Amino acid sequence: MQGLEEEVKTEVRSRPVLRRLRNADDKYGWVLAAILVTLIAVGAFSQRSEGRIIIPLLFLGIFFLTLLTSGVRTRTMVILLVLIPVVVAIAGIATASKLGSVIGSLSPLESTLLVVACVIVIARRLATHELITRETVFGSLCVYLFGALLFALVYGIIAALSSQPFFVQTDQPSGLDYIYFSFVTIATLGFGDFTPATDVGKMAVTVEAITGQLYLVVVVALFVSRMGRRRGDPAS
Repeated sequence: MQGLEEEVKTEVRSRPVLRRLRNADDKYGWVLAAILVTLIAVGAFSQRSEGRIIIPLLFLGIFFLTLLTSGVRTRTMVILLVLIPVVVAIAGIATASKLGSVIGSLSPLESTLLVVACVIVIARRLATHELITRETVFGSLCVYLFGALLFALVYGIIAALSSQPFFVQTDQPSGLDYIYFSFVTIATLGFGDFTPATDVGKMAVTVEAITGQLYLVVVVALFVSRMGRRRGDPAS
């Protein structure tokens, strides 16, 4: 019996680091915290030169944490771990060369793709939850926050592609302005301090407001009401 225990301990010690980290499966509270940290960082660094490096790396970090939490295959994790140093190197070279402006202009698109990937990965994972738990609810809230962040990035892309400013009130909004406006919109608060100037912007804002409210009252509310039950169990 003692020999078997020693063998199990040896096997655990010999496992790759990523396999040990499988204990992070479905810990979506970690992802929620990472999203909040990234939102603060985007607001703090979006108008600073180092933000071209820090913000994409934070998005990659959230992407990696989301993959880890969602039980994605180890091979994908390894690919991402190889990708991170490559991105760091490219960003470092770009900052010291004429490519800096090119990398900066591509950064919102790269971040948008990462956020979309995070939403898809979490949604697929939540679909496998037979038992609705607190982590299921946390996961659904992650999707909600990612949705607001996604629209903030989309607003920035719309502004970059348009010949007109996105907002009526300012022609030089910061990353924090887009994030603030997106969360105000998805929560349907409507303070009125920022309003979209173009028809495309108005339609995007409408889609975010409707989608956000429908998601809260349908998906999140359903998960909360069925916490502790299995998917097939009848409602009491």
